[in-house]
Amino acid sequence: MKNFFLMLFAFSMGTAFINAQSIKIIYQGSTLVNGSYILKNSNASAIDISQNLWIQNNTTDTLNMRVTKIELDVVPNTLNATCWEVCPPSDTAGQFPTITSPFIRMDPAAIEYSFAAHQYPEGLSGCSHFRFIFFADGTNYRDSVDIYFSHGQNCNTPASINGQQQIAFDIFPNPAKDLITVNIDENILEGEIIITNLLGLTVARYNVAELNGNKEISLENLENGIYQLSILKDKEIIGTRSIQVLR
Repeated sequence: MKNFFLMLFAFSMGTAFINAQSIKIIYQGSTLVNGSYILKNSNASAIDISQNLWIQNNTTDTLNMRVTKIELDVVPNTLNATCWEVCPPSDTAGQFPTITSPFIRMDPAAIEYSFAAHQYPEGLSGCSHFRFIFFADGTNYRDSVDIYFSHGQNCNTPASINGQQQIAFDIFPNPAKDLITVNIDENILEGEIIITNLLGLTVARYNVAELNGNKEISLENLENGIYQLSILKDKEIIGTRSIQVLR
């Protein structure tokens, strides 16, 4: 079984995103950028496909750390479980599409080694996509990673969507309070800008054809939290950045 770690679509938020840097997600000895993803390849006959991560409290405070599992696109009738200090019984896909763990008290600089995401294919071919959000109670500290479990079918990860070339663009300020400016390549003349929440639901949509260079976008209708801003061309994502609303 091979692990293929892809960070071509890593949603980097730069040094301005202090909160994500307060929690470190460690994968095979390297720190993941907030919003990164991992592709785990296996097959439908596998009994258990799992991925372990280390989580570090990268602050000088003692934190009560939790993890939320979100099923973004999981094959029906498969099973899954999320270990966080303890490993609970497995759940059927869709039974608990969003579930948050009890907290683990972590001292400054402490590393928690118990996290493991498990996917049980039950003989079913497909790709199961999860998002795991690590956060500290009573703070704005957040960090997330998406895990794609491929069990007998290629996963449509962000880097493989129709082979579309990913573009670079800037967002500032970030974190933001009520307004952001999106600096889009002037050669991008058509398409859409969409903003989605961590559940993958679209909360705002804009037509790129109406934009010119820098575009100011109001965030006043969005609650505090982390969102993904994506640029779509021909209905396919060609660029994404994470943004944080913080008031």
